Amino acid sequence: MRSRIGFIPAAFSLLAAPALACSCVGGPSTNSCQVPTADIIVRATVVSREEPPTPRPVVPPGPTIGALRNGSWSAGAVPPPEPWGRVKVTLRVSERFRGSAGDLLVVRTEVGTSACGYPFEVGHEYLVFAHEHQKAMTVTICSATQPAKMAIARIEQLRALRDGTALPDLYGFVGTHPLRWDQSGWEQVEAMAGLTVTARSDSAEYHTQTADNGLYGFRGLPAGRYQLSVAAPPGRRVLWGGRAEHAGASPGVSCAMNFEVFWDGVIRGTVLGRDGQPVSGVITAAYTGPETVPAGPYGGEVKDGAFEIVRLPPGRYRLRFLPFEGGRASGPQVYYPGTTVESAAAVIEVGEGAHVDGLRFPIL
Repeated sequence: MRSRIGFIPAAFSLLAAPALACSCVGGPSTNSCQVPTADIIVRATVVSREEPPTPRPVVPPGPTIGALRNGSWSAGAVPPPEPWGRVKVTLRVSERFRGSAGDLLVVRTEVGTSACGYPFEVGHEYLVFAHEHQKAMTVTICSATQPAKMAIARIEQLRALRDGTALPDLYGFVGTHPLRWDQSGWEQVEAMAGLTVTARSDSAEYHTQTADNGLYGFRGLPAGRYQLSVAAPPGRRVLWGGRAEHAGASPGVSCAMNFEVFWDGVIRGTVLGRDGQPVSGVITAAYTGPETVPAGPYGGEVKDGAFEIVRLPPGRYRLRFLPFEGGRASGPQVYYPGTTVESAAAVIEVGEGAHVDGLRFPIL
């Protein structure tokens, strides 16, 4: 049985993890139906960012940082005492949704996401969820803060709550899937305009199109259960929740039905051991260009020799395999087409939505 593999976070055992990492346990979801809690919620653009000249590890004393030492914070993102919050970020507010904020908002965060600092960039616009702590407004990656262009549906919901207006019966945002889950990946997200969205019930079918900002909405739908789908551009796939092409929804629910547009490139094949028999392990497809901003990593598990790496953007890739047996690595990593030297690995070209099938990856 072939193993389907898509985008994976950098959490493979063959990829090193930082000694101190921030993990948001039970934190607010940017895709939840309810608006996450915060003392101030605004749409604002960063005008300045001031940080210490020499970053240093942030391990404040006291019992409140026990969770940070263990690598996790609880929801709400209330940071431990100083010296957390050494980065001063000034934002120009363009829209207010909750709390008292003037034209300028100053928030505190930290250097690096490993210390739960939010990676604000000067000139970029965000939907900001700020919490008051020790007379300062703080923002961490454990809050629901995100680039404004990724938060179009949430902004629509916040406007309705603020103004007392009704949301569409069904609504949501359609944008490209981030090629990486970091700041460089977030900035690659693009709203997908002009895509046809279909709401289909047992008795009728309705259509609309996404606006320039990627937002769509249906109004006046009869009560009932609907299947939502988005027509994909060539070489792409459109999925809800990263897995469903047809998502179920009912009118009047405050949940935004957000869809992501993935590339549909695929590499399929079989990994064979020295005896010519299928082997199992972990495989990754490392993006090598041509874009300067990297994508991925992509990969996952190989079962009985078979692998299928999906949702690949167009570009060039090198395959790397690590054999596993009994849950542990059982040999050195090998690069396609069968070398332990990375520079000798073959480069596989994947076009827009292209499927590379029947690849034989021998472990020599």
